[in-house]
Amino acid sequence: MRVLFVLLLGLLVAIFFAYPPLIEESDGECGALEQRIADLASHDSSGRLLVSPLYGSSTSNPSGAAFARDRYPLLPASLGCAVAYWKFAISPPDLGTSTADAPSSKSRSDDPARPGNRVIPVLARDITPNGDPISSATIFTLPMEAVAIRVDYPGGRTDAARFQLFQGKAVLSSCRAEYAGPGTAWCKFNVSLRKGNYSIAFTANNVLLGHFPFTVIGR
Repeated sequence: MRVLFVLLLGLLVAIFFAYPPLIEESDGECGALEQRIADLASHDSSGRLLVSPLYGSSTSNPSGAAFARDRYPLLPASLGCAVAYWKFAISPPDLGTSTADAPSSKSRSDDPARPGNRVIPVLARDITPNGDPISSATIFTLPMEAVAIRVDYPGGRTDAARFQLFQGKAVLSSCRAEYAGPGTAWCKFNVSLRKGNYSIAFTANNVLLGHFPFTVIGR
């Protein structure tokens, strides 16, 4: 009976560690956790809210290991990643509604961008000259040679509307808004982006109308 119990316990431990990398086709428990989060996020427009825990307090790069170190500091990273993977697998979180926009205190309730100061963005790998996004997402699982953004904005060419691309607090690039038609402003940044945490700010007449985070997971 004792031998059977030991064998059963060993089988459960093997499944606990072996199943995540096997089912996600990754090279380890932390890679499986990253893939699991990317898959969940890809099915919800507010996926960036789910991926944000991957940024550990000691690193600016998203990773399963950073998540495990922050949530389970007493466990080895591989064990912490396995625990987190099974937690996500058994009880997927409710992503809820995105709160990407974050107007500054300068914004006013009568700002023309959108009722309630909400500016809804579409982030993508590329964009057409007509302002149509190509491969839109908020979680990008491969490195990027460019990133584009389109927002609904009823202003016109006379407005000083601009976009700025950030990594942390550092400004990587900026551009003046292009207009594809009434109510649509867009920009494409031809900047090489690798694994990391980024965001794009949208301003008009020196007023911040939105600050939109996105993530590149791929190495």
